[in-house]
Amino acid sequence: MNDIERVDNTNALAFVNPDLIRQVEDNIRKKHKKVSGKETNKSHVKQKAGMDYVDFPYMRNEVDENYPLWSLVNLKFYPEFINTGWVMVQGELQWMEEGVVRRGCHAAAHRIQFKQGASRTPENIVDLGNDVKSAVTDLLKKCFNTYLSISDDIYKNITIEAATEEQILYLKKIISFVDEPKIRDKFKSILETSYNEGKINSTTFNSFSTSLKNQASKFVSDKETFGNLTFESFSNMEI
Repeated sequence: MNDIERVDNTNALAFVNPDLIRQVEDNIRKKHKKVSGKETNKSHVKQKAGMDYVDFPYMRNEVDENYPLWSLVNLKFYPEFINTGWVMVQGELQWMEEGVVRRGCHAAAHRIQFKQGASRTPENIVDLGNDVKSAVTDLLKKCFNTYLSISDDIYKNITIEAATEEQILYLKKIISFVDEPKIRDKFKSILETSYNEGKINSTTFNSFSTSLKNQASKFVSDKETFGNLTFESFSNMEI
């Protein structure tokens, strides 16, 4: 199959071969599933009012890495909300995926900071520009999560799927390298219990397999072969 032909910003997919459209759709699904399944670096997870949130630089860097052709367009500021003590903004995130221009709209509000002890009137606003900046940042973060699946694990937008058969076979492969039968059986029991209790799934698989391999490595004599074993190499062997 030839490479996917890039379409212009009219998104005239109706003129593209249906097989290519399906390939584009499949590639986009895979991309979002991969991004959604990535665990957010905990050093960038903060708390406010008892709720977890992710700092903006981390989310922006993730977007730059995974969706580099993005921009914020049609940004609107609603000055009438200033009298209510809030900054209100609305904007549209635009990004490119597989040659397709995509768009998603969101809105955000940020409480205005007034001089301490002063009445909440426009003349007592500390820094309206900074309040607008904070509102736009909140707007972008909402778009990054809603449309680009950034930090889905923190914002609870992730769908946790069961571990695949191939993933379980890989975990069993790790255990098969353990030399001592009794210790090997102990690892098998841990694997079975963890699976039955739902502790192994699409979200926890990477961390679980890494931990299992580290623990099993203490009881493996063939260090070189074991060290080269990865899920990717195992998948290729299975194919």
